[in-house]
Amino acid sequence: MKNHKYEIYYSESEKSWRTYLPDETKPNKRRPVKRKSKENLEKEIIRFYIEKQKAENRQNVTLEELYAEWLLYKRDYTSVKAKTIQEYVSEWNRFFKDTELVKMKIGEIKPITLIRFFREATKDRQFTHKRVSNARSVLNGIMSYAIEEEIISHNPVSDVNFKQFTYKPVEVQSDVVNQMKGNTSHGFRKQFLTDESLKILHKAKELNPNGIYVFEPNGEIMTTDSFNRRLKKYCKEAGVPYHSSHKIRFYNASTAFDGNNLTTLSYLMGHSETATTLHYLRNVNKRKNDRLAFQNLGISS
Repeated sequence: MKNHKYEIYYSESEKSWRTYLPDETKPNKRRPVKRKSKENLEKEIIRFYIEKQKAENRQNVTLEELYAEWLLYKRDYTSVKAKTIQEYVSEWNRFFKDTELVKMKIGEIKPITLIRFFREATKDRQFTHKRVSNARSVLNGIMSYAIEEEIISHNPVSDVNFKQFTYKPVEVQSDVVNQMKGNTSHGFRKQFLTDESLKILHKAKELNPNGIYVFEPNGEIMTTDSFNRRLKKYCKEAGVPYHSSHKIRFYNASTAFDGNNLTTLSYLMGHSETATTLHYLRNVNKRKNDRLAFQNLGISS
């Protein structure tokens, strides 16, 4: 009641006790309130200031405090398994524990705050992209919970482009890159390269010495569409017919098949079953080996 600065008085005309409560949405920054008895009016005043204090405390909650609350929420009110909770704790301890970020109020954490944090955390390339993604998931979960609790209205994590950071490279050897294709061990393959191919790869590495992948236009991994756009451009400049990488893969498999090497061909293409490789085989003109051979593949470019 000591925090209440407005007068409490009895209105004869309304036969009720009246006062005002602070309200920033009103023109005079206050709103009228009345009750039949003084006791009930005081109870309403006390209730108002208790709720106001709770709201202020909520707005002052730090990332560290909300993290602990979020973990309990995930454990008690969601279907998340105990193992996943342990993974959350592990990622928190690895990236966030004892940092200045966790001492900040949730409402004060902006996208630029997170950009600077992750830029510093990844500058020495000690974490892979997947590891940082796991940390981002934890942070994103906490911020989403903060929105549900009406502490903030927008998730700052969603405004951060994580492609801008530097990551620990995937396992790369000099002339062979281990890259999983599909979900089986057959996706790991050896790609035998010609001397000319090696020269091109070494030159690409010189142009992009710190990249995760060999070819990274504008700092991003090259997609199939991106590759084919460039391939079409260079074919046009060279005056040769364009065929997509997908169609070229069909052609290479078809010309490499000699009737007896299906198992070897399946291995080189990263297929777990020879039936998949058979799908790639077409009747092409191996003797002429010219542009007409592509017309017999029977697939779209």
